[in-house]
Amino acid sequence: MNFTTFLTTSLFIFAGFPQTYKLLKTKSSKDISIITYLFTWCAIALVILQANQEVFWPNMVSFIILTINLTLIIKYDIQTRSH
Repeated sequence: MNFTTFLTTSLFIFAGFPQTYKLLKTKSSKDISIITYLFTWCAIALVILQANQEVFWPNMVSFIILTINLTLIIKYDIQTRSH
């Protein structure tokens, strides 16, 4: 894996953690666009389907983090609407 690929995949993976932390801490997804997360989730899923070995696992990790965030966004949105 060359340096650019390593840097790109590292940034992509770690980009999801601050949002996960904020969602868990505030238990709110009020200001988050679910549409953005859905488009990103679909894009990563497509990359995984055609990825070579070099980028498969980093994208899989990003996909998992994004799925966790998307699940929390939907969960907190449903809770907000029911109150």
